Amino acid sequence: MMIRSSALTALGTRRLSPVQWNRAGCDLFYVRACADVSPFDDGMIRRALLRGSVVCEKVDELSPAINRQLWAIGYVARVRFDQVDRTVEVEVSKPR
Repeated sequence: MMIRSSALTALGTRRLSPVQWNRAGCDLFYVRACADVSPFDDGMIRRALLRGSVVCEKVDELSPAINRQLWAIGYVARVRFDQVDRTVEVEVSKPR
């Protein structure tokens, strides 16, 4: 499964390791952290993404479940799903 590199190289963002998620026709989802996300929090963010995604069966359930977990550590996520190539992207940032 390929993802467009332009989608992951936006200015001020960095890639985090993908999260396994074998549901809704997807094998995993890709994660980006915005410039306002501390690299020291990457481990906490990854664990929050895993906790949130484990209960989800559909892509529509990801955003609320992940955001519940991230909110507890001071972050929010925007989830995007590309129906053509069935990729899920999660962008983590500080709440505005």
